[in-house]
Amino acid sequence: MKSIPLIFAWLVWLAQSSNENGQYLAISPADDNSPAWSPDGKHIVFESNRDGNEEIYLMRADGSEPRRLTNHAASEPWPSFSPEGKRIAFTSNRDGNLEIYAMQRDGSKPTRLTNEAARDLWPMWSPDGRKIAFARFVEARKYDICVLLLRNAP
Repeated sequence: MKSIPLIFAWLVWLAQSSNENGQYLAISPADDNSPAWSPDGKHIVFESNRDGNEEIYLMRADGSEPRRLTNHAASEPWPSFSPEGKRIAFTSNRDGNLEIYAMQRDGSKPTRLTNEAARDLWPMWSPDGRKIAFARFVEARKYDICVLLLRNAP
């Protein structure tokens, strides 16, 4: 039976899909949420405000060795692993507006991928790693789905 990460009361929780038993993986007084598995199943990337604002963290799939990947005064939610597991896409307002960024798995080389007046949110990689789909907030209660074609993609 495969375990799946769930968001429950702002904690990352590992539960068996066949029953309600589970294990807290990221216990802190902060909000830990938006978990995403690494493609090899060995790690979980997630967002947390445990250091005062939303940052991206990586931990082993058993909840051990959590470490912060981003360290910026900006809000940086919604991480997503690339299919090969080498990069992580996320949203950040580090340049004043919510945009899509990607960084190396270790948190190095954060690169802005979008630059629009609208807010870009919730990045998800295509299976081949050549595109990122995301939502663009256009106006009150109106979002568009966009796809970004990545240069130099695998």
